[in-house]
Amino acid sequence: MNNKKIIKKIFFNGHFSDHKLVTRYITAGSTGAFVNIASMYILTDIGGVWYIASAIFAFFISLAVTFFLQKIWTFGDQLLYSQHTLRQAAIYTFSSVSFLGFNTALLYALVEFFGVWYLLAQFFSLGVVALGSFLFNKSVTFRKSEVNSISREQ
Repeated sequence: MNNKKIIKKIFFNGHFSDHKLVTRYITAGSTGAFVNIASMYILTDIGGVWYIASAIFAFFISLAVTFFLQKIWTFGDQLLYSQHTLRQAAIYTFSSVSFLGFNTALLYALVEFFGVWYLLAQFFSLGVVALGSFLFNKSVTFRKSEVNSISREQ
């Protein structure tokens, strides 16, 4: 096996072989981004809420929307009993906030230390975060082995 195949197998480990799953993940994330922007606009321009407060509320509104889209539609986890869903929601929220922090740090580094135009830096940062988020959520938050074992217990 050549080095490219070894690296591909170790790093991706089949995570991207299901194109339908990847497409759903991207679609759900894009829906979340739309909900975020729309919520912020409604809260700020129509509701008169300060834009920083609107951004925070919009983040949490879109977080709830994307959590349920990713859980049910993307990863096919139909289990909605409270302990299981609350655990997943806590992990998802923690990882989302962590990736938000990573995105901010990477954005800052690219702009301030490497002189990259801020929008290009954000585009790149979002790509890195989306990749990391997908791998984390597939491997940890919505892990199939856990969902399958819980289904057998009920």
